[in-house]
Amino acid sequence: MILKDFLIILNFIGAKASPPSRNTVGGRVQTGFCQPGVQTRCMVSVVDSHRVHIVQCPNLHIGAGVGLQSRASVAHNVSDEVEMARKSKIQKRIEALRAELWPELDEEQIWSRKTSDGYSTIPRTLSQIGSIADALSGKGKPVMQTYLELWCRVHDDGFVNLNRPREIAFSSGFSGQRAVATWRERMKRLKDLGFIDLKPGPSGPLSYALIFNPYSVIYAHKEAETANFPYDRFVALVERGLEIGAIE
Repeated sequence: MILKDFLIILNFIGAKASPPSRNTVGGRVQTGFCQPGVQTRCMVSVVDSHRVHIVQCPNLHIGAGVGLQSRASVAHNVSDEVEMARKSKIQKRIEALRAELWPELDEEQIWSRKTSDGYSTIPRTLSQIGSIADALSGKGKPVMQTYLELWCRVHDDGFVNLNRPREIAFSSGFSGQRAVATWRERMKRLKDLGFIDLKPGPSGPLSYALIFNPYSVIYAHKEAETANFPYDRFVALVERGLEIGAIE
């Protein structure tokens, strides 16, 4: 977070911000904020002379009719505003580069969740997660396609209804007389590896599935030193996860 952005946002929500002092004892800088008849103090953790890392504020009056906002809420709102501004700037750069590379592009040629229905929220590292799952499953028993199909059917609650097994099996890449049987084997393998859980119901033993956090599952396999654990792929996953903010 840029310090000047922090001050701008506080001004935007109705708090008059005084210039920050340069008292950086303990790696922190004190900044005063005031409104008529109100004097508060904030503590700002500084990464360097220009960047702010953490904000801690006492209850801050943010304007008539708005009331008081807790220190956690203020810090959260500031962080969200700056993050949105950062992403907007990055998106503009991407759009400018794309326009330079494909100047004749028609926007209707690009699929976008902003203009189209029928999409799911999935981890951006899903291909690497699936690659690790395949390695853990063992040679000749890949589970990535089966796992991907579950993610394509899930909402943001991790829950998947398996009431159309033949269709799900086909979408998972299995066909022929043993399509459903093979799909069930892969599903049970995913359960054994801890990526999902299964519950019985009207569609039989595999009626419902719950998808667990794949990062937690993979870290558990690393700690347990599970056979066939692909450490090189794990390192690549961690590097990518840190890059996109999926892993802290």
